Amino acid sequence: AEDKSGQAAALARLETVEKEAAVRELLAEMDLEKVDGVLLRARLEEAKAKNANPNLLEKAEARLQEWQAWKDWLAKLAKGVPTWVVVPDLDEAVDIHTEPAEEAPVLGQKTPGERFRGRFVDGDPEWVHLVDQVGYMPVVGPGGDALLQRYRGDSALEGGSKQSPKWVNKFLQLDAPARQGFMFLAPAFHNRDYCKIDCESLGQRILELGEQLYEEGSLPGNPTWEPEESPEMAESLKTWKKALDEPGCAGFDRLLQRAASLAEEGYAQMGNLQPRLSSLRWACCMRWLASRSEAVASVSTGGSFGTMTSEGCDRASRAAKHTIFGWLRRLCKEYEVLAIFDFDIVGNGVWHDSQREPLPRKCVEPLTRYLPKHVNNIRVLVQVGERRWKAVNTELRSPADGMGYRISMDPNGRETNYILRWGDAVEATDLGAAWVRIEIDGLQEWYRRGVQFDLLKLCHQATHIPPEDLNSAQATFTLVQPYGTPDWILPVPDSVEHMLRKHHWIAEWMHPSIDDLHTKALVSGRVLHIDAPPEYEHDFGDPEIIAKVQRGEDLGKGLQADKLPGAIHASVALYYAALCTFKGVQNLHIYPQLLQLDTEGSFFKTFFQYGPPLYVLELAGAGDAVTEEVLQLVALADKSLRVLDLSECELGLDTVDVLVDVLQALPNLRHVDVSHNQLDSPAALEFIMLLCERRIDVPSIRLDGNPLGDSEEFKHEVAALLAARGEQATAGGEMVLHLEDDMIRWCAMHREGELAQRVRDDDGEGPLAVAIKEMRDAANLTKRRLDRYEKEDPAALTSGGRDWLARNRELNGKVLDSHLIQMYKAEIQHRIAEQEAKEAAEAEAQRAQEAQS
Repeated sequence: AEDKSGQAAALARLETVEKEAAVRELLAEMDLEKVDGVLLRARLEEAKAKNANPNLLEKAEARLQEWQAWKDWLAKLAKGVPTWVVVPDLDEAVDIHTEPAEEAPVLGQKTPGERFRGRFVDGDPEWVHLVDQVGYMPVVGPGGDALLQRYRGDSALEGGSKQSPKWVNKFLQLDAPARQGFMFLAPAFHNRDYCKIDCESLGQRILELGEQLYEEGSLPGNPTWEPEESPEMAESLKTWKKALDEPGCAGFDRLLQRAASLAEEGYAQMGNLQPRLSSLRWACCMRWLASRSEAVASVSTGGSFGTMTSEGCDRASRAAKHTIFGWLRRLCKEYEVLAIFDFDIVGNGVWHDSQREPLPRKCVEPLTRYLPKHVNNIRVLVQVGERRWKAVNTELRSPADGMGYRISMDPNGRETNYILRWGDAVEATDLGAAWVRIEIDGLQEWYRRGVQFDLLKLCHQATHIPPEDLNSAQATFTLVQPYGTPDWILPVPDSVEHMLRKHHWIAEWMHPSIDDLHTKALVSGRVLHIDAPPEYEHDFGDPEIIAKVQRGEDLGKGLQADKLPGAIHASVALYYAALCTFKGVQNLHIYPQLLQLDTEGSFFKTFFQYGPPLYVLELAGAGDAVTEEVLQLVALADKSLRVLDLSECELGLDTVDVLVDVLQALPNLRHVDVSHNQLDSPAALEFIMLLCERRIDVPSIRLDGNPLGDSEEFKHEVAALLAARGEQATAGGEMVLHLEDDMIRWCAMHREGELAQRVRDDDGEGPLAVAIKEMRDAANLTKRRLDRYEKEDPAALTSGGRDWLARNRELNGKVLDSHLIQMYKAEIQHRIAEQEAKEAAEAEAQRAQEAQS
């Protein structure tokens, strides 16, 4: 009896194992499209009846729920707007028409392979009505060939797709802390930047920035960058690219862990400091994502996103931040890094093995670059002296400003961002028939300060990932002090303020002036004033200085000389960008000496590229330092800019066009101060006229202190310009100009009884805005419905139906024949004609250029 009982139990256990194996086999399929949900449900019920493993049953239930949710999502998509694609094999683009008819005007085209959304026109399978733009497209061509087809994409979010969404999209969307890894990929990024990017494009954006780090470094455009090969980092990028296509958590996590390990190996094997810092940024991003992914994968199954506990979330963040802080602490203890920062802090040196650590070679020696004598077998360098070579563009006719220096003598090598402008000459060594070698001096500051800025920002960014209580373990510099004095422990982000103060670069906080407060824009908070340092003051108690004075020698610039720590150089913009970021600066006043550092605009370009977004930018009192080139660079300011102060900048008629271009590039400006300039009445009227013509609506402009002449006459001229601007607006506003001590507000004076007057004075409701296109589409839709009613509905044959049909056709015809609709059609035809003329002119110019070449 006992043997029979044991055999029965064994058979029961064997059946349970078989049912469990069947369930596991179905769970092994990761692609939801290939999962047989009906069979999975049946096998799950059988396993439950046999008391199978509870963990296995839980996973199967989760997978079944995921499959059902996916099926429901596809059903929902089927009821929505389908996605279409132009047949990729077509030889030419497909036209977009204003109406669902071949003879209708053409609005534009879509190229083969291009995707868009649209619906059939009232069930007509021959035309698709575009949803995201105006127009209609034919489904088949005149010969019956298919022009459009339903898109079957690789994501369930693409209409008509049947595959599961990519796991990376779920991961980055549902795990908010994971998105903070994006911050490590560039020095200019802040903790809030990851919130601005759509999660569906964030994974691809991370890949693009990683490739940019590998190819161009952390500071793209830095003339001192030299790439370094790293098979590990290249493989890490490829692995992350593969992970982007994974549909389930297990496959994604496996690839991400490998990408993180390869990124760490790539960082460890890099030799030069710049590539090491860029690879460290990639390693920090991958390590943070890998730690978050491991925690998410531990509670998720397949494509189903699980819920982490607060303890698990905190544990994952702590592990990643501890690793990142460890990398940064070790880097900041390296002698080469310490020597660079000690040099600018003017410390006591970095000592080891009884000797002082020298500065890296790139901080001292000129950069070696190369230039080809010929490009595409056309001569671009001619010798104009014993060792002088001039760049010529007479035969090549390149549209570029010059040709970029090369890192090596590789004909296929990439040019650097540092160029020799056409017409300029350079001292170079002739290397034969093909190349010359140039020793470029004066870029050492860009290298040294670029490395410092990159490390400063990376250490600062690492403190902004959670948890904050680990920030006490952030990276620090240990700088030696004289014998008997404790070493100086300096947090890395704090070093930038010490470097600026040591060399007397001005960075002072001031409260906004209350002078002319009734016409000045109200500035909230303090303003940081930055300026170049005063002339270096020598220590006349120093015996060496005394001896030089007695010999009548030039004392020079002291520490402000080139290649020394206090060199007056545009690269100091990196220091100011870091300081403003660390201090949360929103209001900034820049003095003219900083604008005069060089002629290339490097200070402004660099500061706006890497500094924080500003609300207030003041250049008041800069005088002739605000050239047209500097003014154009103001347009690089972030769109957050609200107040622009250009008073006392010697602006005149010749700068009006540039000024208007700048204001057009800053859409959120609320106040512009151009007072006390050289804008006479014609220049000021030209300024306001251009603002009106381009519909650049700046609410407040200050003009007092300019030679405007008769103020009453000027007011009338401005009133006429504003009235003309108001005639073009259905929902207007007002404009304020400040003249002397008066604030003058203009608005159009409406005639008694007009709608605008009633709305303004009687508190009436304004008219509802209706698009003319919508009116036309609605009228066409009504016409088609009336036609269908006449053909298909028996009631249309009755006398009452005929009368009703005639009345509605008459009403609808009035809409289609109205002045507004005709004007709209004429405008479309005019734009089409303009576009065709423009394309014809461009084609003619291209043919002329090809004929000349």
